Amino acid sequence: MAAIHIHLLGDGSCRVEQEASGATLITDTTPEYGGKGRSFSSTDLVGVALGTCIATSIEKVAQRMGIEPEAIRIGVDKVLATNPKRIARLTVTIFTPRILAEPESRKLRKAAEACTVARSLSDVVEVRLTIQADESRQTGRGSFMKVDAEGW
Repeated sequence: MAAIHIHLLGDGSCRVEQEASGATLITDTTPEYGGKGRSFSSTDLVGVALGTCIATSIEKVAQRMGIEPEAIRIGVDKVLATNPKRIARLTVTIFTPRILAEPESRKLRKAAEACTVARSLSDVVEVRLTIQADESRQTGRGSFMKVDAEGW
């Protein structure tokens, strides 16, 4: 595992660096927890980890179905809870460029559920997974991570 270094910048913000690659990112506290929301929050990154893990887990299966990886889009909706403060639910939607037959959908779901992050969260956070045809290709609108606070 690559070492990760986190530097607190103040005002709810951190700079994160992956030692092996030198890649960096900035985080900020989510507005639901009193932050300014200027960047990804730590809870957003859990959703990002889940979504990207699922994406890489389904890539080969989708290719065998004749679906180019670039044609797949994944949306993650996050619901936060307050008592205690935690991620209550992550809803993941896999958008495919066409409607999948039941056997294809089942294979894609099985690959998604095999994702390491999904398996790690399964006992702690409710994870919901849906697969649907991507209608945004007609409208030009995408679905990206949405933060929905519950119980505020």
